[in-house]
This record gives sequence, C-alpha cells and structure tokens, in this order.
Amino acid sequence: GVVEQVSADVSQIKAGNFVIVPFTHGCGHCVASLNGFEGNCLNQKPGSNGGYQAEFMKYESADSGLVKIPGAPADYTDEQLA
Repeated sequence: GVVEQVSADVSQIKAGNFVIVPFTHGCGHCVASLNGFEGNCLNQKPGSNGGYQAEFMKYESADSGLVKIPGAPADYTDEQLA
C-alpha cells in the first residue's frame, strides 16, 4: 500500500512511501524480533492477530516492520504486484 500519514515517532517511513506489510511482524526491539522471529514477538498487544488484510490500517511498528518498495504501485504490472 501507500502510506498516507505517519506520527512524529516514525522516522524511517514517510507519507507517500509504497510499502508491504508482512503478515508476521514484531516490535523490532525484543530479542525475538531482533533475531528474525517477528512472529514470536514478545511485545505483541492483546487482541492483535498475526497478519492483516485491509484497505486501511494503523501499523504501530512502522519503522521496524514495514518494507519500503521502490517507486509506486503504478510502476509495476498486476503480475508483479500479485
């Protein structure tokens, strides 16, 4: 998706960035996340699930969890996006 807005706490992601939100994600700070086991994050909040599919969402670990993709969605074919 394309980021519409970020809080002042986010430094690596900017509005307008094309990003992928991985289904497994962590806080980016705990021992599990730092060692590549984001799905086992020790700081998951109650009620959260392991992945999201939505038109819009709030992603609290934006700096550590979102993956920036070069360009914009229009730069890619439907096959590449799939």
